Amino acid sequence: YKTQWKMTSKTCGKCEETKSIDDFSLQRSKNVDGSSKRRSTCKVCINKSRTKRIHNTRAWLKQYKRNSSCSKCGYSKETHESFSCRALEFHHHNDNKSFSIGNSVWCGVSIKKIQEEIDKCIVLCSRCHMEIHS
Repeated sequence: YKTQWKMTSKTCGKCEETKSIDDFSLQRSKNVDGSSKRRSTCKVCINKSRTKRIHNTRAWLKQYKRNSSCSKCGYSKETHESFSCRALEFHHHNDNKSFSIGNSVWCGVSIKKIQEEIDKCIVLCSRCHMEIHS
């Protein structure tokens, strides 16, 4: 006969703390017997990693925009004393958009993939971008 053994705790592969099994998210894949697998990293460590990745990606994107200027009117930190990088947007001029660059930070897209998407765009200030779309 087959005995069912239920795990009640697990050690996180990142922080190495032993925690309740409920502190580990379920994976999409299943075990051979059909039961659900648990991640090797606890929810707290996963959230810390996600927060750090988002922060780093946002900082990279902000710096990219600080060093850019509007392709149409030239709006930049060199031309305007009150420059704000938030006013710069990415315009997919060849209608080849895979994803929105602004939302990609929150979706977990890597900097490499974001850069590939930016390479398909031109940088425009919000005013010039609006004029193109209207």
